[in-house]
Amino acid sequence: MNSTIRHMAVWGAQIYWIENGRDGTRGRLMTADARGEKRGTLTMLPEGSVMGMAADDRFVYWTSQEPKSVFKVSVAGGVPTTVALDQAWPYEIVVDESRVYWTNREGEDVVASRPRSE
Repeated sequence: MNSTIRHMAVWGAQIYWIENGRDGTRGRLMTADARGEKRGTLTMLPEGSVMGMAADDRFVYWTSQEPKSVFKVSVAGGVPTTVALDQAWPYEIVVDESRVYWTNREGEDVVASRPRSE
């Protein structure tokens, strides 16, 4: 295997994970059903280190150390969009029925959030 599995999130019967290339290549956000079948790639990840991830019925979210931002992509796949830019080392991330929350390891906003609909 030429990749490293990091970070996992589950929503309903879907599993999501980050697969990083060991040779310095960009990572991929992967998905499969609960049996580990019907695997697919949702998107190639922007450069940077993923620190945490979460999922809901519409999106998979992750925090990135470079750039220091929070991203999301549709559970159907596609191009990632930015949830929040210029964070202070975003780390853990969770989602509930109305908001996305993440921790920042530095700065004033130790816990930050945005509405899920943004």
